[in-house]
Amino acid sequence: MLMPNTARRYTVDEVLAFPEDGKRYELVHGDLLVTPAPGQRHEIVLGRLVGRMYVYLTSLSSVAQMFFSRADVIWGSEEYVQPDLFVVPTDEVTGASRDCRTLLLVVEVLSPNFAQADRVSKRELYQAQGVAT
Repeated sequence: MLMPNTARRYTVDEVLAFPEDGKRYELVHGDLLVTPAPGQRHEIVLGRLVGRMYVYLTSLSSVAQMFFSRADVIWGSEEYVQPDLFVVPTDEVTGASRDCRTLLLVVEVLSPNFAQADRVSKRELYQAQGVAT
């Protein structure tokens, strides 16, 4: 079950200092979202999407590039997400996905027990950051 922690607010620096334990830690407005490692169905769906997006973007590589799972997006000190798949303008690809600020497309593969944050909190953040919906 997704566990938003409302007891306190976190910063990106704090979350990046957490030990690696297989869970996904994200921040939306300082609220900590914790999800377990993705399951098999999630990864199968993501793999299919990545394959199709790769084919689509092949002829557009001078315009856009794709990143997927465990790639960081950081917008300020309290906004840190790891979308399942996202596309950015090629001119923002400078070495680390966390340097990307303009997301042209975001895909979150919903898992039955953890969809609430993707559908509400993270979606609102993506909209606020100008990601088309």
